[in-house]
Amino acid sequence: MGGVSVPCQQLATILKGRVSTIVTPGTCTVTNIRTFKMTIRGRPTTDGLNNIFYMQNNNLNMGFLSLLPREVTRTVNQLLQQGITVTGINPFSIFARPNIITVYFQSVEPAIRFAGKMRRVLNTLTNLAPDLPQPPPTPAFRRLCEEFSRIIGGNQVTDIIGSSCEVLILRDLVFRVMGKLATNPGVRFLNFSFDQLDAQGRSLCIGEVALLRREVTPYLKQISNQPGVTISPLVSPKFTIPALVILKYSAVENPLTFARTSREAISVLSR
Repeated sequence: MGGVSVPCQQLATILKGRVSTIVTPGTCTVTNIRTFKMTIRGRPTTDGLNNIFYMQNNNLNMGFLSLLPREVTRTVNQLLQQGITVTGINPFSIFARPNIITVYFQSVEPAIRFAGKMRRVLNTLTNLAPDLPQPPPTPAFRRLCEEFSRIIGGNQVTDIIGSSCEVLILRDLVFRVMGKLATNPGVRFLNFSFDQLDAQGRSLCIGEVALLRREVTPYLKQISNQPGVTISPLVSPKFTIPALVILKYSAVENPLTFARTSREAISVLSR
């Protein structure tokens, strides 16, 4: 992978994960997942269970861990003791059961050293796997995922992860993190997903978008008037220049309706 001196698969093995389908120049993206059951708004989902690690140009490392409340203090202490900066501690969703806490972190050091430190943290977590065993998605679900992706539009990556259809758009934004130019997906993403449908053709749909501060109000105006859309508190969980705001919203509705709502909101963004 361009700019990463250690093979990405080697880093994934150290991190008990798999190489992500998200490919960006110079960045190795690795994911693993918590294996306990989770619901949001009473609906089973695998959203909120992922741990993600971005290792960019063999020196800038960023990511987050999905933790149970009882794991947070120990894990944060382990990160800090190893010289990894903790930048945010936020609930994944007020509707999540169990409550999932997302811990964000970043460091500047060689990727192999960072991976070794994170392995020591991961060794203390139970219910962890490279991926969740899931029955293959049905052809109908794949077609719906493709249509969801088509409606949202843009230059994107589409994948089925766990039980979720995930659509990721990478924005053309420039940030600096700890003095380094940050180009990894963790600072320039628009992510939209839906889970399995119920008998009425509705699904848990989630949007999570990284916005500049000046973009927050226009984006909120586009989604706040939509019936059934719930907006989570805004967070700024990463130390970036300029400041980055994460907006998360959800709805239980037809995924294609959610895709149209999100497409209209995206239209107010400049790039």
